[in-house]
Amino acid sequence: MGSNVWSPQIIVRALMEEGLHVNFGITGGHMNSIDDYYRIYGNRMYHMRHEQAAAYAAEAYSKVTGKIGLCQATVGPGTCNMITGVNQAYYSNSPIIAILGQTLRADYDRNAFQPVKGTKMYEACTKWTKFVDDVTMFSWYIRKAARDCMAYPPAPVALELPLDLIEFAPYTLVNPAGQSNYILDMRAPKVDELPLPTPSDEECERIVEWLFEAERPLIIIGHGGRWPDCAPELKEFSELTDIPFHQRRACRGSVPEDHPLHIAGPARGRAFRFADRFLTMGLRFDVLEQWGAWGPDKRFVQVSQSPTEIWPEIVTDIEAIGNVKATLKKMSKIVRNKYGANIPKKTAWRDEVIAMKERGEKLRRERAEDLQAKMTLPGQLGAVPLGQIIADFINEEIPDATVILDSFTLSSWASDLIKSRVTGGVLDAGIQGGVGHGVGMGIGAQVGRPGKPVLALMGDAGMGNGGMDIETAYREDLPIVFVVYNNGCWLGGFNAFFGRDWNGAVNPHVRDTDKGQGTLTGRVPYGEMFKLIGCHGEEVTAWDQVRPALRRAFESGKTAVVDLHGDPDTWHALFDTNIYDTFFFVMNHHLPEELWQGSEESKERTRNVFKVFGYAEWPKTPKLFPPFDDKEDWDWTIGAPPKYLEKAKECTEQLKKEK
Repeated sequence: MGSNVWSPQIIVRALMEEGLHVNFGITGGHMNSIDDYYRIYGNRMYHMRHEQAAAYAAEAYSKVTGKIGLCQATVGPGTCNMITGVNQAYYSNSPIIAILGQTLRADYDRNAFQPVKGTKMYEACTKWTKFVDDVTMFSWYIRKAARDCMAYPPAPVALELPLDLIEFAPYTLVNPAGQSNYILDMRAPKVDELPLPTPSDEECERIVEWLFEAERPLIIIGHGGRWPDCAPELKEFSELTDIPFHQRRACRGSVPEDHPLHIAGPARGRAFRFADRFLTMGLRFDVLEQWGAWGPDKRFVQVSQSPTEIWPEIVTDIEAIGNVKATLKKMSKIVRNKYGANIPKKTAWRDEVIAMKERGEKLRRERAEDLQAKMTLPGQLGAVPLGQIIADFINEEIPDATVILDSFTLSSWASDLIKSRVTGGVLDAGIQGGVGHGVGMGIGAQVGRPGKPVLALMGDAGMGNGGMDIETAYREDLPIVFVVYNNGCWLGGFNAFFGRDWNGAVNPHVRDTDKGQGTLTGRVPYGEMFKLIGCHGEEVTAWDQVRPALRRAFESGKTAVVDLHGDPDTWHALFDTNIYDTFFFVMNHHLPEELWQGSEESKERTRNVFKVFGYAEWPKTPKLFPPFDDKEDWDWTIGAPPKYLEKAKECTEQLKKEK
């Protein structure tokens, strides 16, 4: 190969050398040449409608396949739009490579068209980001990016490529043999093919003995069990010892969650309360894990491939560095060699956990059926019964589905009832906690597991944020079912919990986030909207319509939108847990007690939290303005309220008198 080629040919060849044959993104003038050669060389690019969806799709693709996800955005707005999805991947430990466009090197600081400092932006949510200003180093940085994003703990890497080095001759006409520090056709082992680190034999033996000494041990597997998939080793060790286990994050479904030793669902909290020792493996402690505050007198062994994941805030008897898959395999070998036929199995604890599961599932089902019987108004489909109905449908009719959670309210009542049977079978936004990721992640999941069922649980908030990429799914002929919990409001249940009218019903501005949409009739008809472009669409307002509608959507073989008219007053499951005290309390404790119009239970809980913070009673603060209580106070649309100056003067005089 002595003749010169275009640098985008070199870039694409380097991507292909790393097995990156699927790309999600939006083209642009700064990226056209890469897009063209990517497709010319037989690769597949999915052209999205919003760059955030490209990153979400790349993340889902990586989680369901165990491979690197690839996404791209052009300079300026494209780079800015995509960072939301890259940030989610960063805090979910997902290996993706983001390719970013950039202007000419000579124009970098000259206020060029679509300016952005992409490298500075992305440094906050990647392992590293590189502005590659040397055309001879393109291949080397692509190879480094592929190695580094998969190195544990996995996370995104970004490459920013200037326009003149990928579009303009003579800079882009180069000899491929001139790529610096790069061996073409080098088939070096990928990260997941290299030997996996494990703790020493002595450490593994201590961990096994520590588990057998416990009365009620639990094994908790985090995202580290996904890279690579630890399913066979986890199943073997758990069955050898009769120790129950729980799978988190990207590892959900690795061992099918209907396994008798898998603990989840309504019984999970009870099992965590009764367990005395936890072996956590590849688990990153964060807010969703309550930072390991699982109760008093709990003891831990932490195993992670990276020392940075060993959490210092919990009582830990053994800290060990090792890959989850390899460590479990070594521990099983130790159990067999040391104990033979006399393994001290935790059979009594296993049976106790199985009983917890049966009782928990029975109580949850009874609650759902009771609420369903009480919710008889058309369009008042509450999230608790819906969660049960949808989970039953998934578990019984599409057990190999990938499910994406993107509904603030419905996800919380369905997630723990789904018994996933595939690795990466339940995906969400992780601690980023955003909305709108479900559509892009649904696309990535379907591309990664073609032809398998994909169900995205959406809320109407997520549909407003990212719903238009459903057109991408339709255009690409991807059979994904988007189930919309359409309760017509932002943060379902807030009105019921905290009160709908916090200054009298005459005030149309108080917490009116969706402008009156939080009613049983004021909903956007998403099913009908997407039928107009050719999707299968349905609107569901009654309980007996839910399961048949889901079945028809999957049988259609098309991109489908099933619009469930949800109850605006059903609140998130976490409202009923102690997470309320740290999450939701801070959102509303500023409200004066006399204006709190929600449930008496929520009011009393808020009083109790104030007491924990050292307040004898609900704090009372002086009003900076007299009440705005006349209808004319609210009949304005722009600028300050019409009586603002008059009331401000009145209030100032009153404060002076009090002082």
